[in-house]
Amino acid sequence: MIYRNETLTDKSFDVDADEFYDCKLVRCTLRYNGGTINLHDTVTNECGWTIEGAARSTVDFLRYLNNTSGGRFVVDQIISEIRSPYSPSGPVN
Repeated sequence: MIYRNETLTDKSFDVDADEFYDCKLVRCTLRYNGGTINLHDTVTNECGWTIEGAARSTVDFLRYLNNTSGGRFVVDQIISEIRSPYSPSGPVN
């Protein structure tokens, strides 16, 4: 579903299935499943996030990798990239 210029309160959404343009989300549950995030000029306030599906598998893999010999270095590199300024220029390499 596409939302434009709305304030949405106490609802649940898949942020990689629904699209939001110039919205305000208040006390919502936001689920991320691994797809493209569609929050365009949208503000979140007191929202909770859950990671599910392919995104949950990625988190589980990184947790596993972090506990293997040499894997922590890779995870640290990824975390460093995550903490750098966001640029919606395309996929992360």
